[in-house]
Amino acid sequence: MRKIFKETLDKFFDITDFSKDCIYELAKTDDARLEIINQIKNGQLKTISEVKLACCDLQQPKTASDYYDRATSYISLDAYDKAESDYTKMIEIAPDDIKNYEKRATFYKRINKYENAEADYTKIIQLQKDINDYIYDGYYKRAHFYSDIEEYEKAESDYISLIKRYPDDIHILRTTAEFYERRNNCDKAGKIYAKAIEISPEDWLPTLYRERAMFYERIKIYDKAEEDYKKLVELEQDANKDLAKFYERIKGFSEAEAQYTQKIEQYPKMSSCYLERAEFYEKHKKYTEAEADYTTIINLYPKNKKSYEYRVEFYKRTKNFKKIIIDYSKLIEFEPKRLYFYAQRALCNEIIGNNSSAEQDYNHIIKMEQKNIDCYKIRAKFYERIGKYELAEKDYTKIIELKPEAYSYQLKAEFYKKIKDFENAEKIYSKIVELKLNNIYYKGDFLVNYYELRALFYRSINNYKKAIIDYSSAIDSTMNSNLGNYYGERAFCYIQINDYKNALKDYTKIIEQKPRNAYSYENRAQLYEKMKDYEKAEQDFTKAIDVTTETKDKILPYLCRAEFYERQKDYDSAEKDYSKAIKLNPDEKLSYIRRGQFYERINSDKAKQDYEKVEKLYSKEIKANPDYGDIYYRRAEFYKDIEEYKKAENDYSTAIKLEKYNEFYYEERAKLYEIIKDYKNAEIDYIKMVELRPSDSKIMICAKFYERVGDSDKAKIYYEKAKIAQIKNDLDFIEYYYQ
Repeated sequence: MRKIFKETLDKFFDITDFSKDCIYELAKTDDARLEIINQIKNGQLKTISEVKLACCDLQQPKTASDYYDRATSYISLDAYDKAESDYTKMIEIAPDDIKNYEKRATFYKRINKYENAEADYTKIIQLQKDINDYIYDGYYKRAHFYSDIEEYEKAESDYISLIKRYPDDIHILRTTAEFYERRNNCDKAGKIYAKAIEISPEDWLPTLYRERAMFYERIKIYDKAEEDYKKLVELEQDANKDLAKFYERIKGFSEAEAQYTQKIEQYPKMSSCYLERAEFYEKHKKYTEAEADYTTIINLYPKNKKSYEYRVEFYKRTKNFKKIIIDYSKLIEFEPKRLYFYAQRALCNEIIGNNSSAEQDYNHIIKMEQKNIDCYKIRAKFYERIGKYELAEKDYTKIIELKPEAYSYQLKAEFYKKIKDFENAEKIYSKIVELKLNNIYYKGDFLVNYYELRALFYRSINNYKKAIIDYSSAIDSTMNSNLGNYYGERAFCYIQINDYKNALKDYTKIIEQKPRNAYSYENRAQLYEKMKDYEKAEQDFTKAIDVTTETKDKILPYLCRAEFYERQKDYDSAEKDYSKAIKLNPDEKLSYIRRGQFYERINSDKAKQDYEKVEKLYSKEIKANPDYGDIYYRRAEFYKDIEEYKKAENDYSTAIKLEKYNEFYYEERAKLYEIIKDYKNAEIDYIKMVELRPSDSKIMICAKFYERVGDSDKAKIYYEKAKIAQIKNDLDFIEYYYQ
C-alpha cells in the first residue's frame, strides 16, 4: 500500500519523499489511504492541502488524545472550525482534565476568540484542587492571558489573587513586580520588590537586590539603584563587578575602575579579580593596563596553565603575534603533546614571516600524528602559500596514500588547478573516474558521482564539451536513481556552447521524469525563448502555472510569465499576470514590487500606487514586530531599489540600532552610501563590518572599496589583512580538531 500510495502522490503532485511519508502516516489506515487514492484519481482532491485535509477527515479518533492530535493537524491546515470541534470532543471525553481546557484556551487565544479562551481559563480555576505550585495555578495562567491581550485590570486582579493564595512565594512577587513595571506602574512595582525583600529567606536576598537595582536603573532612579548594588556587595563576594558595571554605565570609567581595584585590594591573591579588571581595561582600549593585569595573574600562579591561556587570548585579540609565540612556547612546556599549541604558534610565525619556525612546528605536528591527513593538509596549504609547490605536491600525494578516497584526490586536483596546472588536475580527476570513487559528501538527495566530479572540474575551466561527455556517462551509469540533476547540468552545458537542440532534449527528459515540476517547464520555456519559439515558450510558462497545485505557490510562475510577456512587449498580458499574482495573495509584497517596477519601465503613473501598497504592508509588519531589525532591512532594500535613498538610509540605521552586532546591515548601508557617493560614511560602515566579522571575505570587501575610491594605500593594507585572515581560516579546523 505504501508504494501505491506514494506513486499516486508522485504522479499528481511534485512533493518530496519526506512529504509523501508524512501524508501516508496522516491517513492512519489502509482503507483511508485507498479512499484518498480514489479521490485523487477522480479529481476530487486537486491540491496537497486538500489531500491532507481529507486524510484528517478520514481518521477515526477514539480517545481525548486522538482528538487533540487531529485538532493539531487541522490547525496546521488552517481548518480552525474542525480543530475547534475536535478540542470540544476531547473535553467531552475527559471533562475533568484541566490540561484539556488549557489546550483549548491556547487554541482560542491563537484564533482571537478571547471570550472563549477566558471561559476555559476560568473553568480551570473552578476545577483545580490542592494546587501547591503557582505555575500550575489557573489564576497564573489567566493572568498571563489577560496581560497578553491587554486586559490589564483583570490581569492585575489575578496577580493580587495569586499573592493572597501564595503570600510567601518569592516567584509570584517577582512576576507581579515585572507586570507592574511593564505597565509603567513603577510605584507598585517598587512596593512589591520591597515586600519580596522583606519576607525573603537569606539565600534569595542577593537575587532580589540585584533585580531591584536593575529595576531602579531601568527607570533612572540611580541613587536607589546604587544603594541596592552596594547592599548586594555586602551580601555577595563577587558583586563588586555588578557595582563596577553600574558605575561604568552611569558614572564613567574612573568610578568603575575604582570598584575593580577595591576588589583586588580586598582579595589580592584572587586571579578572577585581576581578570575582571583586565577585561574592563581591554574593553576601554587600555591595553598596557590590561596586559599588566594578565601578567599579574601569571606571576601569582606561574604553574597554572590557565594563567598563560588568559594572556595568550588577550594577545590574539590585540594581534600581538610575537608575544603570542612566546606564550604558546610556554604552554607547550605545560603540554608538549598538545598539537593545537604547535598549530597556533606555527600560524603566528607564518604571519610575521618566520616561515622556517612555522615549518618546524608543522613538521612536529605531522611527527606526532603521522597518519592524520588533516595534518598533511595544513602543511600542504602552508607550502602553497609560501610558493614551495613541490613540497605541497608531496604532502597531497601522502594524503592519497593514507586515504585513497575521492576527497583526497580532489585536494590534489584542486591544488593543481590553483597553480593553473590543468593538465595534471585533469589526470587526477580521470584517476577518480578510473577508480570509480564517489565523493563522500551529498549534493541534494544523492551521492556525487565520480563522472560528475570531473564534469564540475571541466565546467570550472569552461571546457563544456568534455563536461557534457562526463554528464552523459553519469546518466548512463547506475550510480543514481534520480537523474534529473544530471540532465539539467548537461542542458546548461549545451546552452553554453549554443547547442539548443540537445539542451531542449534534456529539459524535455526532466519533464518526462517530473511532469508536475513547474521549475522544469520554466527552464524549457526560457530555452524556447532563446530559440525564438515564442509560442512554445508561452505554452511552457502557462504549463508551469497549471501544474502548480497550491494557490500560494502559483505567484512566482505568474510573475515569470508576466516578465516573458513584458519582454515580448505584450504589456496588457504582462499587467494581467502581475495583477493575478497580487490577487492570489494581496499581502505578498514581491508581487506589488514587480508590478511597480513593470509600470516604471513602461512609464506608467501606476507604479506609485503599488509602491505605496508595499509601504503599507511593511508598516503593518513593523507595527506587529517593532523590534525586529530584519523587517527594516527588507524595507530599506525596497527603498533602495526604487531610489528612495533617504528612506532607505533611515531604515538601515533603525535595523542597526535594533541589531547593532549584525555586520550585514553595516555592509548594506555602506553600499547605499557608495551609491549616493557618501564615501566617508561608507568607509565607516565597511570598517565596522570588518570589526564585527574580521573574516578574509569581509576584509576583501573593504579592500575593494578602497580600490574603487582610489585609495591604493589603504587597499594594500586591507589586502594584506585579508591574506592573514585567510591563513587563519585555513588553520581554523585545528582549533576544532585538537581543542
